[in-house]
Amino acid sequence: MKHFKLLYCHDKNYNIQTFISITSILNNSQNAIFSIFIIHEEPDSFNYFKEKLNESDKIQTITLYKFKDNNYFFPNTEGKHVSKATYFRLFINNYLPHDLDSLIYIDSDVVAIKNIDDIFELNLKKLKVSKNTISACIETKKLGPDHDLFKNMQLDGNEYFNAGVMFIDYSKWKEKTSVDKFLKVLNKYSDKIIFWDQDVLNKYFDQNFEEIPEILNFRVYEPVNYEILDKEAVLLHYSGNVKPWTIQGGYKKFSKYYFNIYRELGLGKYHFVTNKPRLESLKILFKLLLSKEFFYIDKKLNYIINSIFAIYKGRS
Repeated sequence: MKHFKLLYCHDKNYNIQTFISITSILNNSQNAIFSIFIIHEEPDSFNYFKEKLNESDKIQTITLYKFKDNNYFFPNTEGKHVSKATYFRLFINNYLPHDLDSLIYIDSDVVAIKNIDDIFELNLKKLKVSKNTISACIETKKLGPDHDLFKNMQLDGNEYFNAGVMFIDYSKWKEKTSVDKFLKVLNKYSDKIIFWDQDVLNKYFDQNFEEIPEILNFRVYEPVNYEILDKEAVLLHYSGNVKPWTIQGGYKKFSKYYFNIYRELGLGKYHFVTNKPRLESLKILFKLLLSKEFFYIDKKLNYIINSIFAIYKGRS
């Protein structure tokens, strides 16, 4: 029986998404058990979801840690679709058990859509015998000396990885990293950081990482390659700000994977959150109602009702 250790870092605004992410992984595993580690701003808010997840015989343990390292400046989170929780994994040395050998970090906006057992095991083994500490999927390659992403962070390497899914050799991580080292990078480049802790991790490891295939971190950038998504992708990453739980993202074809699990769990038909002003959100909804895409939306009335409810609860 395989045993995978998964790490999530989030706040209460991503409780449902994390619940769905973990559930999707359990649903797509036939021969594994899981230990889940969650670093959370308000861990008590996740207790209901923890109880529901513990009903699965695939769960060995779920350990929640309250994030306490709050006396730091976390750049570029104001008005963004992320919070300071995106920086929590820079502090995992302060929380996780020291006897862990390996783990897989997964963003809360990632869902499994195909079996994960063999491909998780394979990539953990590859990392273990390599000289590197982490494995990740390449986000972009350097286009030239003036490529902003590489220039801003003064990267020596030619490849920048997406940190939404990371395989971690935790034995090497403890040996080669520290919270202080990450904070040194964070403070030095605080005015240059665009992609939050991902920039910090890329600067720290600077191309010293094992590459994992795109199917283990399939980002839904437009235009989406649905042939790869539907036939090959194992982990679907709702990166960017057009996510299933946004009014402008819920109707997208790729959102079906998220809402199928949401409905199977009996949570409802749709759920939406918005951090946009109400007038802007209403314009987005009205534009959708007039578009041809609305014709293809499943459960149209529920979509409208849930959108209006989210807009009412959102910013005035």
